[in-house]
Amino acid sequence: MTYAVPLLSVMSVLLCLIPEITSVPAWAIFLVNIPLTIRIVGMNHELFHEPPSKLGGNLLLRLNLHVYTPLTIGFDEYRELHLRHHAYDNSDRDPDFRMIRDGKHNALWRLALAPEYWFLYCMKHGILSRDFWLLHTGRMLVLAGYVALVGVENYLLLFLLPTKLAFALSFLVFSYESHTDATGKPRSIWNLKPRLTLLNRAIYWSIGPYAYNIAYHHATHHAYPWVSGVKLSDVRGPDFPLAHGFPERSVLF
Repeated sequence: MTYAVPLLSVMSVLLCLIPEITSVPAWAIFLVNIPLTIRIVGMNHELFHEPPSKLGGNLLLRLNLHVYTPLTIGFDEYRELHLRHHAYDNSDRDPDFRMIRDGKHNALWRLALAPEYWFLYCMKHGILSRDFWLLHTGRMLVLAGYVALVGVENYLLLFLLPTKLAFALSFLVFSYESHTDATGKPRSIWNLKPRLTLLNRAIYWSIGPYAYNIAYHHATHHAYPWVSGVKLSDVRGPDFPLAHGFPERSVLF
């Protein structure tokens, strides 16, 4: 998976060339890049919970080839932010808290800008790897290469805009719905029960089990963060004593 994430990240950009060289319509690439972005983010999250020794110092992973704008951090920074989220969830020390604390409508547009918010958060709080600026220079060269390759219009409309929609929609479930109660107050962590079953199954197959399970089995994930996202739905029995007491709430999808 450490190489699958960089590969899918590059693929997400290369897809923007397809309307130029084939009869595939641009809107199809736009739609494909939404679940592909969520899949990449879900796989990245899976790696956040792996011991650093298992990642093998993968330079492409640390560089973060899924770069959206100049305000994009690397894997090391994302990992540290996420571990702080687990340590301080639903508090002012949680890096995600400010994005979800003021209601769903505010959360939606803030979560679309989550990568940029996290970049500024890292700058403010000094959450930077030792070689952050060297890697960030590399990311900016990658970003310039992407734009030069596919063109400004394709980059903005077929890559950047779908990624923003992907962040808004996926983190609305992952960060907002799973961390707020029915009144929108961030008071607990929930496992989510979707009401639209057929749509929900389509979402599962389009974004993959890593992204899906960490969103809908979020309370389970916080209780047992070392369990693979693929296996979160199977957490039960005497080895998991908390499994019978996870709070649940119903959501539309």
